[in-house]
Amino acid sequence: MTEKLVSIIIPCFNAESYILNLLKSIENQTYKNLECIIINDGSTDKSEEKIAAYITKNKIFKLISQENKGISISRNVGIQNANGEFILFMDADDNIPFDAIQNLINLTDTEADIIIGKTQITDISNNSILGYLAHNIQNNFLYDNNNKSFLKVVIEEGLSCVVMNKLYKTSFIKNNNLLFEEKTLHEDELWFFETIFHAKKIIATNKITYFYLSKNLSYFTNKRKPVYIKKNL
Repeated sequence: MTEKLVSIIIPCFNAESYILNLLKSIENQTYKNLECIIINDGSTDKSEEKIAAYITKNKIFKLISQENKGISISRNVGIQNANGEFILFMDADDNIPFDAIQNLINLTDTEADIIIGKTQITDISNNSILGYLAHNIQNNFLYDNNNKSFLKVVIEEGLSCVVMNKLYKTSFIKNNNLLFEEKTLHEDELWFFETIFHAKKIIATNKITYFYLSKNLSYFTNKRKPVYIKKNL
C-alpha cells in the first residue's frame, strides 16, 4: 500500500540558531513519505545559507526564498506548493519527536479533515518539561462536526488554538479556500477557528507529536495569551 505524502510547511525568518535542529528532527522521522517546504521570508541572518547547505543531503527538502512578506503569506506560499495529501505546519524554532508523523498519519483512515496532536512545552536551556498546550479532548475519538459542535468543545473543554501540530487534509484546505489573512494580528488563531468551522470530522491523539521550545517562560506566557476574534465565518 502506498504511503500518504505529508507536506510539512515551515516559514523561516532569522532562525539560524534553531532551523537545523528542526530539519534534523524531520529527516529522522520513522515515517518517510514526506516533503518539507521551507519558506525563507527575507531572513537577514545566515538562515538561508544554512538551510541551502543542509538540504543538499536529502531530496525531501525544498527551499523557497522571498522578500520579507510575513508569516501569513509564507504559509500561503507553502500551501500553494504542497503536493502532499496532508499538510503539517511547523515553526522554525521548534521540532518534533521521531515518531510524530507516524502517530498522526495512523489516524488518517478515519475520514477526519483535521488530526490533532499533543504539544509538549520544553525549556530550551535545559530540556526540562514546562507543561503542555491545552489538549482537553478525547483520545482517538472521531468528532462529528456537522453541527459545528466541536467549536463548543474547544471553548468549554480547552484546546490550543494554534495551527502547528495539526495534520490537515490538503483537499480540505484548498476546497474551502482556507488561506491565511495578510497583516492580521494573531492570524493563526483566526485560521484555526476557520478550519474548525469548516471541518466535518476531527480526531486527536494524546501522544506527544510536537515540541514547542520555550526560550523563556515569560515569553511563552505572553505569546500564548487568549485572544478574541470577531469575524463572520
